[in-house]
Amino acid sequence: MIETIELAAGVTLLAVQTEKFKSGCFSFNLMRPHTKAAAPLDALLPSVLLRGSERWPDMRAISMRLDELYGATLGTLVRLRGETKLTGFYADFIEEAFLPQGEAVFAPMVEFFRDILFHPALENGLLNARYVESEKQNLIHAIESAQNDKRVYAAMRMRRIMCEGEAASIPRLGYAEDVAAITPEALTAHWRTVLRTAPIMLFYAGRRTPQEAAALFRPLFDGLERDPVSPPPTVVRRSAETVREVTESMDVTQGKLVIGMRTGITASDPDYPALVLLNSVYGSGVTSKLFVNVREKRSLCYYASSAVEKFKGLMIVSSGISFDQYETARDAILAERDACRRGEITPEEANRLGCELAKRFTKGNHAYIVCTHIDKSHIHNHVIWNSTALNQTRKFRNFWGSSRAVRRLNDTICIENGYSIVENPKRHGKSYNKWLGDKKKPSHRERICAAIDDALTQKPDSFETLLELLRQAGYEVKGKKVPSLLGGEQKKSIRMDTLGDGYTPADLRAVIAGEKAHTPRKNAAAPVKPEKRSGNLLVDIQAKLRAGKGAGYARWATLFNLKQMAQTVAYLQDHELLDYAVLSEKAAAASAYFNELSARIKAAEKRMAEIAVLREHIVGYAKTRDTYVAYRKAGYSKKFLAEHESEITIHKAAKNYFDGLGFKKLPTIKALNTEYAELLAEKKAAYADYRKAREEMKELLTAKANIDRILELDKEQEEANERREKEAEQR
Repeated sequence: MIETIELAAGVTLLAVQTEKFKSGCFSFNLMRPHTKAAAPLDALLPSVLLRGSERWPDMRAISMRLDELYGATLGTLVRLRGETKLTGFYADFIEEAFLPQGEAVFAPMVEFFRDILFHPALENGLLNARYVESEKQNLIHAIESAQNDKRVYAAMRMRRIMCEGEAASIPRLGYAEDVAAITPEALTAHWRTVLRTAPIMLFYAGRRTPQEAAALFRPLFDGLERDPVSPPPTVVRRSAETVREVTESMDVTQGKLVIGMRTGITASDPDYPALVLLNSVYGSGVTSKLFVNVREKRSLCYYASSAVEKFKGLMIVSSGISFDQYETARDAILAERDACRRGEITPEEANRLGCELAKRFTKGNHAYIVCTHIDKSHIHNHVIWNSTALNQTRKFRNFWGSSRAVRRLNDTICIENGYSIVENPKRHGKSYNKWLGDKKKPSHRERICAAIDDALTQKPDSFETLLELLRQAGYEVKGKKVPSLLGGEQKKSIRMDTLGDGYTPADLRAVIAGEKAHTPRKNAAAPVKPEKRSGNLLVDIQAKLRAGKGAGYARWATLFNLKQMAQTVAYLQDHELLDYAVLSEKAAAASAYFNELSARIKAAEKRMAEIAVLREHIVGYAKTRDTYVAYRKAGYSKKFLAEHESEITIHKAAKNYFDGLGFKKLPTIKALNTEYAELLAEKKAAYADYRKAREEMKELLTAKANIDRILELDKEQEEANERREKEAEQR
């Protein structure tokens, strides 16, 4: 039951006492009229206040304080309730009943919040300029991001047009140009003004009584000068004067269709529950008419849903469509709305038609069951028939296109009975690559095109110069008349005349000569320049031949080994490792350093895992302590155990874990968090060196192994020459 308590002038507490949850929460809301001038200030203020206070001067100090309060959270709120702006904070924290005896969280949390709200970090009497500028940029980015998300932009644009002349047309966060103009002086004045004039609504839910919560919140407002001014009421209109249709052209791949409708029904209206139910049937969820009929069956939308704005009396339909399906999709969405208005079919009628469908399709030769679902937002049938005929003489055989036959028969029955059907249904799907979108891995051809784009930016004076730039980028150029390129992870070279328009040799020569302009492909990947590495390990050709490989493999392996030798020599020259003793020393040192880093990282990860488990057990032990004490007082009752088995099991597991570690006193969460943060920082610092050391070790060991193989081959060749000389002397 919600209890309302007046804490001060214009300050109201709504409190609910509940033991249902193991965490408590509260929110602090400043109620302001939503205006163009105030919108950016209201949106910016909470974020700046949460950057630091006199006692907790920066985000690191704030984060550490929240960790000390057993992982409590404090965040910002910026919401619209009709044409009233609610700006403020929300907090949640673990209930003290689940903490070690004597530990307090709620009171320290309220005190911490008081410091954030009333004692922010000031410089010369003004809010910290650095914090203001930083949060301004974050807010501008959020506004621009919303505009870049065309789904969000379309909804905002519709609201501006639909509510033109009303405060509801102003974006929740304001406009970017207004945010950019905010100064620390203006924001500081706004902070003092809203604390004095804005009605304040506090919400609390937790284990404390409303009176106990009020006693903790009331000191927040002691000595605070208050002159509250209530925001004006929200304008609610029953119907639109005219129907407006606005089309805005943009360079996008998917159209956004948003339809706004005035219901004139708000949350306080007695018809509001009926409106919520209607919205559920119409467009809320995957069982709604919009989703099933418009999106799934007719494939007219990529997505389609409706939502109710309970303070302004609006219903908004959002959908993604193909450009050529605009009118069809719009009409289908409105048709489903009209179908909801008519209440098209009853459950009994749907069941009767389902039975008729089963009887006519099986020609009355098979037993069937028709189940009509009425627990979803749309009424539908599930039909099952026995594959064996009633006379047991034959079996039902499915056939190609049977689903289309069922659909045609179902449509016929609906038309005969005066019901609507889904016209021209079609399958909806997309290829795997289209589904991946921008996450798709670029192809070798796309990488080559990107490398060509990059080379052309250097203004080559001839086609041969362009090929040389591609060689420098890591590509091997083969062929003369029609060059082909091989590089990166390619297994086969790619002819340049197969790259498509704009990238053939003829096109590129024309671009270099200035006869035509070059337009890079939109989907071309960024060029990847392969690093000079030591190459791969050499192939033991003789061992492969003994294993059964043929002469063709030997020719390939010989060429492969020559390439790897060349790469190895180039690597040794670049790194000045032409002395074998120096190479051996470098390889050994790299291996030792890598092993050392690996051991450090593994030790840190092991300890971090231990801390994570220990933290979990400490929190679980604290949360279940009261339950276990009650279990003991009940004389270890089996009935009590059955009712609280999970909590008692968690408590016992935690106790056994502590006993196994030999703890006499449990470490604090703060100490564990500090140690975990230090280990994490150490691991991150070491991991960057680890990756670099791993690559360096791999390259050095590969180079040394190849040199050892070359020296071994030289030795084998010398021994073979000596044997031939001895054989010649003997002859």
